[in-house]
Amino acid sequence: MVSASYKVDLIIRYITSIVYLVTHFGVIYFLFYVSIGEKMIAGFGQFEFYFVFCLTEILWFICFGIFFINSKNLIDRIIDGTLDYFLIRPVNRFFLIACSQFDVDQVVTAGWFGFLSCVLAFYFGRWEWLINNWWIVVTLIGLAVILLFFIIWVASLVNFFWPRFWVLRQMTVNLSDISNFPRRVYPGWMQQIFLWLFPMLLMVSPIYDLLANGLDNWFWLNALLVLVAWLLIFLMLWREGIKRYCSAG
Repeated sequence: MVSASYKVDLIIRYITSIVYLVTHFGVIYFLFYVSIGEKMIAGFGQFEFYFVFCLTEILWFICFGIFFINSKNLIDRIIDGTLDYFLIRPVNRFFLIACSQFDVDQVVTAGWFGFLSCVLAFYFGRWEWLINNWWIVVTLIGLAVILLFFIIWVASLVNFFWPRFWVLRQMTVNLSDISNFPRRVYPGWMQQIFLWLFPMLLMVSPIYDLLANGLDNWFWLNALLVLVAWLLIFLMLWREGIKRYCSAG
């Protein structure tokens, strides 16, 4: 909310986010028409790539604006001992920590530009979809938000045990683009890693499978198992991490 009070800074951040998205559109265009000169990659066309990319960026912009900034603040408070303020008899400790700050301009950028780009990609892609497919897309986005919530917070809660352990958070950011592409473009062993161990291919990438042949029951079972696993890891780290926290000492 603070950034919204500085108009020039806010406008520049909007422009930067838009340039980032447009640049990635250019990369997709380059892949199809300049680099390989093909109309299809892994069985999918240009506008299908645009569509999934836009949904992925909406997901990440929202998560960066809500989860990422507060999880980073948690690490800083663990290090400098200022987490005490959030632990003094609140109704819910984690809720207070997780909702202490929001980066509104990130969410707004995702909302209007990402949504508009999705609509245009879908229109020019000319796919024939049933209304049920849109409900599945909404469900997949919801699943991705929950998974990212757990992954991002687990990466921060680790700092209760190993202060200044930034690598897991940085790896999450660096691997974010994996969900932009169909899983079929990756070798089999990479698919297994990013489906089970670090589930980036469960985020938005399944929409490619929805566009092709639909999603089977095995996918939903796999997603449920991974979600439960990350939930348990999150709960364990939060419970044990609070016990280990010793203020500025």
